[in-house]
Amino acid sequence: MSAIDELDRLTKPIVDIYGEIELELLEAIAKRFDTYDALGGTLEWQIKKLDEMGALNAETTRIIAKRSRKSEKEIKKMLRSAGFANVDKPALKKAYRSGAIDVDPDAIMKSPVMRSTIEDSYRELRDSFRLINTKALESAKQEYMTVINKAYIDVSSGVYDYNTAIKKALRGMAANGITGATYRRGGKTVKYSIEAAVRRDTLTAVHQTANKNSCTLAKEIGAGYVEVSSHAGARTHPTNHIANHAWWQGKVYKIDGFDEKYGNLKNNTGYPDDILGLGGVNCRHRIYPFIPGVSEPVAAHYDENEAERQYRLTQMQRAKERKIRAVKKEIAVAKASGQPTKELDAKLRTLYTDMIDFCKENGLTREFSREMIQGES
Repeated sequence: MSAIDELDRLTKPIVDIYGEIELELLEAIAKRFDTYDALGGTLEWQIKKLDEMGALNAETTRIIAKRSRKSEKEIKKMLRSAGFANVDKPALKKAYRSGAIDVDPDAIMKSPVMRSTIEDSYRELRDSFRLINTKALESAKQEYMTVINKAYIDVSSGVYDYNTAIKKALRGMAANGITGATYRRGGKTVKYSIEAAVRRDTLTAVHQTANKNSCTLAKEIGAGYVEVSSHAGARTHPTNHIANHAWWQGKVYKIDGFDEKYGNLKNNTGYPDDILGLGGVNCRHRIYPFIPGVSEPVAAHYDENEAERQYRLTQMQRAKERKIRAVKKEIAVAKASGQPTKELDAKLRTLYTDMIDFCKENGLTREFSREMIQGES
């Protein structure tokens, strides 16, 4: 298992929990719009559906509360496992026994300063998830209102019959997903689904926790240097060297100050303050303690042009995976509201074929777990 896959595995239980929350919320809303609903699309129907808002709010609150309690236990478990995921303990013990370092790494790893990193990460991630939970409750309410209003307008204006209007509105809801976070980017508001927001925050927290402990350990044992991991498809940037991960990955850096052989960690990678650089949002690079004269660099090196090509292809693959998940959510919502899924099933098969051809043409490995929604196996 690769280093990246190892940390992805740690985050999976939490991402799965929030995937379940999102799907349950979508289905809870969809079930309230039966194709044989009395007075479908009339003003009386609209008022009746608005009156049902209280019951829906109670249900969505129950769904989130039940699942999120489980997630807090998983967060603690995940961060404890991630805390020293970047540490090659046998190598450090060997260096200690040989006199290359003066401090027993076991003692440092059990110290309060190392434990505090994990505890701080837990509190930060728990607070992030509470914000996501609040946003999800608001979004579920808004999506329900949107379905009511769209269906009412389409039916009352004579554009669509009730069944077609509901089908169209619910598909729009499924495509949007339940929002877990919103951000301003380039003057525009960007919405993240619950699952996407949780995946991003969890991966970031896991990598940041492991990296913080690695840096602290390197300083405490007197090494003062770290090696940064590397992987194919690292992100690139034409002008900002901090945002150009393909440029600084796979190298050894001095944590504080400079020397003739190794550059400074912060100046070259932006760590730990620059969100575009090492340890920033969605960064999957890892830091390992490095002892000059003892440690051997192990990171693979990738051509920057090839890294840029791989990054572009990977982003295209992620976009195709999101389309597949979106259609699967549409199918789940259609089933929950009693709608036929034949058309959506055909659309899904087309997306599968496109993904197979894309991966084959570009030498990529298909990542099935990224195409799945909760309830699949």
